[in-house]
Amino acid sequence: MTINRLAYLMMGVGALALASPLALRGVDQWQQARYAARDPHPQVQRISSHHTGLLAAPVLPEPATGRVVGKLVIPDLQLTTTVIQGTSDTQLLLAPGHLPRSVLPGEPGLSVIAAHNATYFHQINQLKLGDLIRVTTAQGVFTFRVTSHTIVGENQGLPDSTASTLALEACYPLDALYFTPTRYVVFAKLVDSQLTKESLTHAVEPAVWPYHANIPSFISNHYPLWLSQNSLPMGTLRYRGVSGYRLASFVHGPSPLNITAEAIRLLEAYRYTSQHTQLSWLQAILSTATSTGDPFWGASSVSFSAPVRLTLTIATAGQPTGLTLLAPNVTINDRAHVLSVSYRIVRHRISLIRVTSY
Repeated sequence: MTINRLAYLMMGVGALALASPLALRGVDQWQQARYAARDPHPQVQRISSHHTGLLAAPVLPEPATGRVVGKLVIPDLQLTTTVIQGTSDTQLLLAPGHLPRSVLPGEPGLSVIAAHNATYFHQINQLKLGDLIRVTTAQGVFTFRVTSHTIVGENQGLPDSTASTLALEACYPLDALYFTPTRYVVFAKLVDSQLTKESLTHAVEPAVWPYHANIPSFISNHYPLWLSQNSLPMGTLRYRGVSGYRLASFVHGPSPLNITAEAIRLLEAYRYTSQHTQLSWLQAILSTATSTGDPFWGASSVSFSAPVRLTLTIATAGQPTGLTLLAPNVTINDRAHVLSVSYRIVRHRISLIRVTSY
């Protein structure tokens, strides 16, 4: 038997499209609800007090979508995060999601937790055989030991199990943006369980969309700037400047997707205002912009024919400071260009500082 293909409806920066006004309304509703963390899910019907061993938790009814179902801790990745119910766009923008119709962690069977490769699960390929994964739910604390890694196709099922097992999955390659046809999966088996009534009141809650592009509303309201409204090819996201703990602290959250989404919006705003020869609008985005040498100026057609490559710079203190975007094959009026775009990030504001082509 296999967990059905919903396990693979994940996006890399396809989640960029989540920031559309409709999605943001969903985020607002989520934020107002605050996960209802004081009562995260139904009360356990039968529970063993502080039992240590391999006793699986009783199977509970499936929680409501968006509800906190657990806290995930992976010490070797320095990752501690809330897990919420659901793997749709809205859930995975904010936190790892538990796949509906798979059992909850600690229950008998395969439990699947999915997250974006650009954020929380960016480093799951670094997990080694034997590394521990701990999941706390309202039923207790469950410790799993990594047993294997695999790469599967998006339509390939995951094997279910009668034993309590865990699968962590993300789009692959792990630096990919947008849709990918493959998934990276880490399997782990239950090695210890402590069945308690532990509360999730203090579960870590992810931040919500803190970074914003420098785009005046008269531009953002006029042009289709979101990926849900236009099309760009798949790409990659890489990091420079820090590694280890600093990098882990940054990627274990929604900020990478937030920043790249806003960067794409800035590029699209620049492109549209330039194509429509709106110089004053263009200079509202990039003050030094001129019509001379602008690759998009007055262009009748623009297409991105190859994956874009983004590199996000993280300062030693752990905050993002800049972003570069390289589009290696952009066709403008039937002529091929290599496009280079540079951004500056100050506090939570993302600004365009240079657009060049060659």
